[in-house]
Amino acid sequence: MRRRLLIANSHAESGGGDLPSDGLPPESTSFGFPLYLNITTLGYEDDSIAEYMREQDNINDAFFDWLYENRVSTDMTGRVNIGDNEIYINGCRVTEIKYSSFSDFHLYFDNPPFDDVGISTDRVLYGYIYK
Repeated sequence: MRRRLLIANSHAESGGGDLPSDGLPPESTSFGFPLYLNITTLGYEDDSIAEYMREQDNINDAFFDWLYENRVSTDMTGRVNIGDNEIYINGCRVTEIKYSSFSDFHLYFDNPPFDDVGISTDRVLYGYIYK
């Protein structure tokens, strides 16, 4: 998966635009589980980092609300109780979600599709590739 993203990143660098969605599973059309979301839009890039995102929409809003409601602790840091709910980002299953107060939710995977994946307080799902 990471190799495909790096190849797609070079495609974007060469003026190809957004990451191609070839090979990625179709996205969920509404919020529910299993939840399938794809991060495919190149938002920012420089010599050290490439940021991809999935723009804020109704599904991101519902996902963020669900994350907030399922926090295990309301302290400054904690985790989200995923339970048996299946969440997939770019085809990779989320295994853990952590947060810190006034910050993003960070998603963790056994085989991450990006170096860092999260959803920000403005409800944008993002993925970073560090170069």
